[in-house]
Order: sequence, then structure tokens, then C-alpha cells
Amino acid sequence: WQLIIYELQLWRLVTCFLFFGTFGVPFFWNTYVLMFYCSSLEDVAFHSKSADFLWMLICGAGMLLVLTYFCGNTYFVSGAMIDLMTYVWGRRNSAARMQVLFFAVRAPYLPWVLAGISLLMGGAVQDHLMGIAVGHTYYFFVDVYPLLPTSKGFKLF
Repeated sequence: WQLIIYELQLWRLVTCFLFFGTFGVPFFWNTYVLMFYCSSLEDVAFHSKSADFLWMLICGAGMLLVLTYFCGNTYFVSGAMIDLMTYVWGRRNSAARMQVLFFAVRAPYLPWVLAGISLLMGGAVQDHLMGIAVGHTYYFFVDVYPLLPTSKGFKLF
């Protein structure tokens, strides 16, 4: 954050979402998850609503940047962005059962399983927890809160 604030290296606000690590198992795993689950999210949950999908990505990126500023010590949050998208996908496809490695998982639990797999591969759990928290915040204020009688149809995002 020092480079962004004091030296105005503003491109770091965008490029932190584009780096998936060096070539290896975690890189290919993140690429697979991004291609399969996130493209499914765009095709199914945001069908013919590309602007809403882009707005979800922008809002999620903003929330992730705020989280990393206040409580994160990470430079790259591409994994957290993937967890955000898999969380929203899992909640919107809650009846789906996924085959992950050798066991079946219901879709709402998929981000937690992916975080566990990442932990087993030596990754940091903090990024996954940030992505899940931001995904839950987005899902709650878009899909749950507007349906509550106390909301009077208010939408935050």
C-alpha cells in the first residue's frame, strides 16, 4: 500500500487480481476453478446480464481491496476473487452436488472445500476467508436482504 499511496503506482490496484502464482499445481488448480465455476456463474446466474456480472466483480474487487488495506498482508488477491465467485455460484446453485477430487460436495460448501484443498497444498487460508466473506456480503445484500420485509426492496449493490 505504501507504493500505491506515496508513489502513485495505481496499476497495482488492478494487477493484484491478475497474478495466480508461478507455474505449478496451485496455478493450474486456480485456473481450472476460474474457468469452470466462474464461467458457469456467468452463464447461469448472470445469463444475459453481463453488466450485473461486471458490477459484482467491481464491487467484490473494491471490498477485497478495503479488506487487504485494513486487515490483510497479502499482495495478490486473485485467489480471493475466485472464492468470491465460487461462493456466489454455490449459493445460487445450492442444490447442485459437485465432485471434488474423490468426494461429493454440495455447492454451498464448495468454497470451504477449495480453501481446505489450498491449505493442504501449502496455500494461505486468509485469502480464501476474505473471498468467502466478500462473497457472502455480496450474496446477502443482492439475493437475501431485498426479499426481507424490513428492507422495503432496498438493494445495496
